[in-house]
Amino acid sequence: MLAWDPTDRAKMTAFLIEKSLKCQMCGTADWEWEENRSAYHPEMQICQGCMHLDAAREEQTEKHPGTSIVLVPGPVKTDFRSPRRR
Repeated sequence: MLAWDPTDRAKMTAFLIEKSLKCQMCGTADWEWEENRSAYHPEMQICQGCMHLDAAREEQTEKHPGTSIVLVPGPVKTDFRSPRRR
């Protein structure tokens, strides 16, 4: 078993304490809002992966209750040919 260096142990403890103070949903901590009420603002971001998952869930969950849908890597493109010149 490896022993942690005291400095590394202190850093990990501080990291875990800080992480435990943050909301699991939005990632912010109360103290951030107390220091600055406008520290963050909501901004819509579109994730292509989440968009595909949502569409698949809407389509499949009615047909197959309890189904989990995950993203899996597709085939890797390996076309290394140089582009054709005119």
